[in-house]
Amino acid sequence: MGKTFTNCRKCCYDCNVACDCFEIIVSGVQDDNCSLCGEVNGTFNLQRAGSSNCQWGGREPVSSGTDICVSGLPEGGWRFGYNFDADAWRLTNPLLGSGVFYQVAFSGINCNSTVESVNCTTCDDTISSFWELIVTGVTDNQCSDCNKHNRTSLLEYLGSSDCRFNGPSYFGPSRIASTCNDRDHAWDLFLPPANSSPQLRLGRGFGFDLILELASGVTFDCSGTNVFNTIVAGPNDACSWPTSLSITSKARPNNNLLLIGVPSDNCQNWPSEINVSNVTCITEITDCSDCVEGMSECWELVVAGVSTGTCSNCNEYNGIFILQNQPLNLPLHDACTFFYPEFSAASTPGCADTNVKWFMQRIVGTWYLIAGEFVSIATSLNIAVYTISAFDCNGPNIFNLLIQNGNCSGFPATLTVEPIGC
Repeated sequence: MGKTFTNCRKCCYDCNVACDCFEIIVSGVQDDNCSLCGEVNGTFNLQRAGSSNCQWGGREPVSSGTDICVSGLPEGGWRFGYNFDADAWRLTNPLLGSGVFYQVAFSGINCNSTVESVNCTTCDDTISSFWELIVTGVTDNQCSDCNKHNRTSLLEYLGSSDCRFNGPSYFGPSRIASTCNDRDHAWDLFLPPANSSPQLRLGRGFGFDLILELASGVTFDCSGTNVFNTIVAGPNDACSWPTSLSITSKARPNNNLLLIGVPSDNCQNWPSEINVSNVTCITEITDCSDCVEGMSECWELVVAGVSTGTCSNCNEYNGIFILQNQPLNLPLHDACTFFYPEFSAASTPGCADTNVKWFMQRIVGTWYLIAGEFVSIATSLNIAVYTISAFDCNGPNIFNLLIQNGNCSGFPATLTVEPIGC
């Protein structure tokens, strides 16, 4: 009953830890020669598309010759993913036109971390969660295509009893048993406990092609640049490597993708950049007959301002509530029912009840948002009832206050529910 993608490992050989879903917020795009441009505006929760490891978003590829301004754009047409040829992350939409996209360099994406710094025994103080490694000067030796090792990697805190920072995986030549093959590589910064030397390591499978340490007597700089110029293992003879490599502490990437190219005249006022943020996946349900193409299993409701009326416990209706889909086997109710917290049919109408606070549901073709004790629009059982003229399955939805029975006061004139990961 729905789908979600969590804990995907090594997303597109870049995100080296768990990645869930990505969210973009787009606004301001207007019609030009196409009347569908408003569809690309909004908040989009981009989930993994199909069987690909490297794409998020619900859009299927647009066939050659398709008039997208007539056929429409499923889910706004947005698609986010890693482009191997360009070695970059891209955000695309067919209304942008051929060869136009939003892009950020390979190392400029933060997959899921919100941590700016961590504690390591190597450092008396905290240490940055991100380190940048720029590799240049690798040339062919016994193998060709050694320039694949020349790249920028963002090493991100891995989390362990010792401080380890892992970079994205990539394919580069290695020489094993006199045979040259592209192997899966990744850089690793290892900061062991005191009295052991920090190491910069190029991992390959279960071993290392190259391990470097700081010069003798040099102390690791926890917030600046470190030069690793003492080779303690490797390299094998596949490629010729420089004798030193440097890493520099970096701030957490903001995941802003810049517009590349000149958009077509389909639409106008495209933003110059769009932020892609890692979020919890929104699980979809398809059981609600109003939203057979899918809607979020959970919706967020934020309420403030409700105060005492004839009841004294009215503050319980204030707060942040996650309304989760929980179909009820009751007359007039179907799979289009969401509520917080667990439903209790034994709830007692009136001030004393604390079991059920908020419902969102469709009753006889109309959507309601209800503060009360039972799933009904009867005023004797509910503190307040909101309604909406047209429900958007992708949200957000703004409900208007219809009635309140006086048990509590101060209910806002409107309340908004937005799709959210459960």
